[in-house]
Amino acid sequence: MGMKRCMMAILSIAAWAFGAESGEPQAKRLLWLVMGAPGEERFARDFAAQADLWKKEAARAGDVDLREILGREALQAACSSDGGRRSPELWIVLIGHGTFDGRLAKFNLEGPDVAAQELAGWLSDRTQPLVLIHTGECSGPFLPALSGKNRVIVTATQSGSEVVATRFGGHFAAAMGEPLADLNRDGAVSVLEAFLVGAQRTAEFYEQDRRLLSEHALIDDTGDGKGTRADWFEGGRAAQKSLDGAAADGVRAGRIRLVPGPADQGLSGEERLRRDQLEEQIESLRNRRGKMGEEEWYELLEAKFLELGSLLGS
Repeated sequence: MGMKRCMMAILSIAAWAFGAESGEPQAKRLLWLVMGAPGEERFARDFAAQADLWKKEAARAGDVDLREILGREALQAACSSDGGRRSPELWIVLIGHGTFDGRLAKFNLEGPDVAAQELAGWLSDRTQPLVLIHTGECSGPFLPALSGKNRVIVTATQSGSEVVATRFGGHFAAAMGEPLADLNRDGAVSVLEAFLVGAQRTAEFYEQDRRLLSEHALIDDTGDGKGTRADWFEGGRAAQKSLDGAAADGVRAGRIRLVPGPADQGLSGEERLRRDQLEEQIESLRNRRGKMGEEEWYELLEAKFLELGSLLGS
């Protein structure tokens, strides 16, 4: 198939698909703010300030159902509940402290804490796209435990041995609502952009305070459970490659936004999600173009747009 025929098919299908309207009401995205035990008054103020920033962004987004969760039982019940399973996206923000005893990493709650493996088990049957952000110290082990398909996991530390109370969570939450954090100038702040800006501002705080940087945030969106540090990125893309040749993190996280931008106007949350999935597939095809024939490449490209039309037309 030639370029002209392929592009005509792409444009016609895309125009039809994005103009399609569903007769069913669209489910809202979910944002759970899991509030940990502060321990001290200064941390209580900090955690409350972070929660307020998230609430502000949820209100700006408009299509988000926000829930504040306190305690282990409430968190387990929320994870196990059938409510919200049709939601196109679930965001979980753990605001609080973490601990690690050399074997188990836990998030500190009022009452019994929750271990990384326990939370992973509670969420194991949820198939919707998930964004999980653990803002506390010792949070690194949560990344491999929660990593998986259609998931973006962010932790404030790269391991359980980074035990100093973290600053990253506040900087991440603030970046979500700041125009300066819109690094690619598309009118919206993505998870990746908030991660990069939050990590940069965290490092600047330690430098200005003449302290050794004691927290190194990680992000994982490939599902390999390894994660990538912010200093591995240049211009929104992972500039360094792992020794084992694993896929680079950041592509999915760079397309997920809590507050929609201009390019999202007129699209429901489900339509935005499907569009983003298609863009990821096209990005993958772009990287593979030199490894296949032109005819095969164009056919695969057209197939992706046909798939988009089928999904949005159903």
